[in-house]
Amino acid sequence: MSRAMSPAETTLAELLYLTSSSNFELLKIVEIVQRDVYLTYKILSYANTVFFRRREEVSTIKQAVITLGLVELKRFISILFTTQLSHG
Repeated sequence: MSRAMSPAETTLAELLYLTSSSNFELLKIVEIVQRDVYLTYKILSYANTVFFRRREEVSTIKQAVITLGLVELKRFISILFTTQLSHG
């Protein structure tokens, strides 16, 4: 049985594709994250966790993406995508 992907799933799939390509476009990723309020909240919250040991609060999506780095960003998006799919 197939079902249509939700807008959140589509956004996460697009981000997974962009972060997996050899031509990593930071500004495109920031633009896509900004379209989704939930994703914006999640990425900013995650970038501000103790795990990243920042002295100052991460307040922009661009800062959050840079703080996470490509590997951690891919992992984060994969987890969110899997969570979205499992709820569907």
